[in-house]
Formats: sequence, structure tokens, C-alpha cells
Amino acid sequence: MPERATPRRQPSAPMDAEGTDMRARLRALARVPEHSLPLMTALSGGAPFCIGPYFFLAAEDWLMAVAYPLEGRYADTTFEASLEEALDRTGATACWAIGPSLPSRLAAHIVDRDRYHVLPASADPPQRLRGPVARAAAQLRVTEGTVFTPEHRRLWAEFLGRVQRGEAGSMAPHVAALYARTPEALAEAGGSLRLLDARDGEGRLAACLLLDYAPENFVSYVLGAHSRSHAVPHASDLLFAAMLERARQAGKRFLHLGLGVNEGILRFKRKWGARPSFPYLMAQWTETSRRGSSAARGDGSSAADDGNVIRDLALAFLRAPAEAPKIIDDRPRSRPFAMLWRVEKDGRTSWVGGTAHFFCHSFEPSFRRLFREVDHVL
Repeated sequence: MPERATPRRQPSAPMDAEGTDMRARLRALARVPEHSLPLMTALSGGAPFCIGPYFFLAAEDWLMAVAYPLEGRYADTTFEASLEEALDRTGATACWAIGPSLPSRLAAHIVDRDRYHVLPASADPPQRLRGPVARAAAQLRVTEGTVFTPEHRRLWAEFLGRVQRGEAGSMAPHVAALYARTPEALAEAGGSLRLLDARDGEGRLAACLLLDYAPENFVSYVLGAHSRSHAVPHASDLLFAAMLERARQAGKRFLHLGLGVNEGILRFKRKWGARPSFPYLMAQWTETSRRGSSAARGDGSSAADDGNVIRDLALAFLRAPAEAPKIIDDRPRSRPFAMLWRVEKDGRTSWVGGTAHFFCHSFEPSFRRLFREVDHVL
């Protein structure tokens, strides 16, 4: 899989022109998790910029538009004007937009509909959960940090393994990519992304949530996992109670629990009293290049190739369908490394791969990605 894309230069001027003011503006006026500058830049590697009340990210040949206005109400006319300017500025061809509504020209390109769910920070645990949360608190210690340890990696791998085996709710590949991107996002978010951990008496990780504290008014629940290898009943509920307490301590008004996603996740959020908030529409479309170029580069590859990973990761948060990987037209050609076997025992996973010493293709991008996701390489 290709390395992260280098952010394209066009959006850098408006970002520099607004400078720190844009960061402060987004922090103060954020309405949805996608308004979090540290989170979105850490996930995407894209260059952020604002046009009017709307927030955008761009890199290589892609553009993401967040059509939830920072101020005022959404209007097709103002969003379309901002979008047209962003397209002219970046020359993007692969485009995504999310918003409470979208212009009529994008109606045929809508690929997802949902609603955000929120919970007031002043909320107490529901009466029926107070006993289970207290029992979980007697067995577990809750801590908060910013370092993704080998234990976190094993918990993520265990959880994703259950998903792959059909033992947990289904997960789109690009959402799994967001789990894989967690260590880098934590390292690049400047402390606003944090891990809320529940550990047993032996220090083993029973459950973990990834939270975003960057917006001034709310904390965002980004993703989480719980262990079956070191299972403690209601460990996730304990973390939700801790998340409420920490949000109040940080002066937040509410928790942003994200989208419904599927019935299982929605049921968990509802039992904590979460209520639907903004509607969510997602559109995906291709624009004709406004720069008279297909973004081809001198090395024979295209911007779309290097952009695949970054789109998969950033759109994991936006819940866009990821594109199928393309093979870079270069010599030697890069191909996905497919000679890989998974071995599992006692909740731990090992990967065994075959090698080809003389071959006309390169597996280097795949190996770079794979090596970032494991604790040891032989």
C-alpha cells in the first residue's frame, strides 16, 4: 500500500493567511467531530483551510468538504460558492462532502445517511447501569494517556480479529484503517487525542476508548474496543462513566458520540441516554480536473495512487467508501503483498509471510504499512 500522500501546496496559502486564527476559530466554533483540526489533519495529512464558514482538507488530487457551517445555518448557495472556490484552488478530482444537507447536484452521489448522537456532559449514568459500573470500578483502574503501547495494539488486533471472523458487528475496511492509523494520529495530534484505558489488577487492558478533546465545547468519542481475553463485565460502561466525568472536569458542555453506524453501536449509545442531533449526508463524486491534468507525475505514478491510503484513513472518520487500491504504473511496479498467513493463539496474533527474492514487482509499500502495525519483525 502506498505511503501517505504529501499534502498539495495550493491550500497552504489560505491556511497561512488565517494562521493561528483558523485553529482558534475551529476550536471555538466546532459543531461536529470533523471540525477538529488536530484530529482531521492527523488522520488525513491533508492541508486544512476555510472558505467562508466551511472547512476543507486537501492533498494530492482529493478534497474533503465539511458542509456543517462554523457559523450560521447551512445554505446551498453559500456552500456551493465555497466548494467551487475550493475546487478551483486545489484542482481536486476525487471529492467528498458531508453535511446536514447538500446541493441538489450532489443528490445522485449521496452514499450514506445517518445522524450524529450527543450526550450532555451533565448526564449521570442511567440508574440501571450504576450497579454494574460500580462493580466494574471495583475490578478495574481507569487511566488516560497519549501513548499507544503494544497492549493497545494487541487489543485493537483482538477486536478487529473478532470483526473479521463475524463475531462482532461488521466493519468497513476504511474503518479498520482508522484503527490501524491510531498510533500515528495520537503522535501527531499534539495531545488533544487521548486513550481512556480500563486495566485489571494485573495491569491487563480490558477496554479502551480513543477520545478527542480539541473542540472547546465537546469531547468526541472516536472509537474503542473491549477485550474478551481479559474480559471484565461492563468495562466499556465504566469508561463511558469516566468519559462523562472527565468531560465535565475539562469544562465541556456535551459528548459527541458520533454516528449510529449500526444497530449494536446505536443501542449502546442509546442506553446511555444519547439523543440524535444533526442529520448526516455523505456524497462522493469525481470532478473534471480544473488544471487540465490527470495529476500525472514525472515518476510515472499518479496522485490518485499515493492518495489512496490517505483517503482511506481520513475517510474512515467521514465513513466514505474507500477506493480499491490501484497499482502504480512504474518500474518496478508496486503490488500489494498477499503471501501472508495469520496465526492466532491465546488472543495474540502472528503473521507469517513468504518472500520472493527475484521478482519483477516491489512489495516495499506493503511492507512499510505492515511493519508499522506489528510489535516485532523477524
